[in-house]
Amino acid sequence: GKKYNYNNSGYVLLAAMIEEITDQSYGDFMQSVFEKYGLEHTSHDSKNNDNLALPYYGYIESQRTLAPRFHASWFIGAGSIYSTVADLAKWNQIIHSNTFLNAELRQLYFQKHEESSDGTYYAYGWQIMERQGREYVHHDGTTFGYTCDLLYDTRSKTLSVILSNQTHESLYLLGESEDFVRTT
Repeated sequence: GKKYNYNNSGYVLLAAMIEEITDQSYGDFMQSVFEKYGLEHTSHDSKNNDNLALPYYGYIESQRTLAPRFHASWFIGAGSIYSTVADLAKWNQIIHSNTFLNAELRQLYFQKHEESSDGTYYAYGWQIMERQGREYVHHDGTTFGYTCDLLYDTRSKTLSVILSNQTHESLYLLGESEDFVRTT
């Protein structure tokens, strides 16, 4: 109970709870959230998004291959949302304003909970980390053929969003795609 180890299972469980409580599919519920906040280029269902970048495996051009497009239901709650840099920037503004949560709930939302082995903390859906005396709100993610990274500097209010339609093919190496994208 003193450290955390990240796991997507909690997000799958949260999606199931949303479906049970709202009596809606996770996708329908999330779509209503996206519409409420004007996130016009954010979706749960990749099959209905003709503008979605094709997913690829491999970072060396000569070895790059098209990755299969998995149905969003394979990742419900844990990797099933597709978005753009502009919508993610808008969402970042929303969650740091009183529009989404009042000040008390927002403080709880970003409160450091358990510490990880790398010295970062986990809040409710966000990794809170300190680097060179600055605090960052962070989360990244990878599915087959896609990688994303969001980093928000709470002092300067600077947001960095990286989206890539490339990953390693191997499930074992998939998580290393986030590190690769972040450092190149």
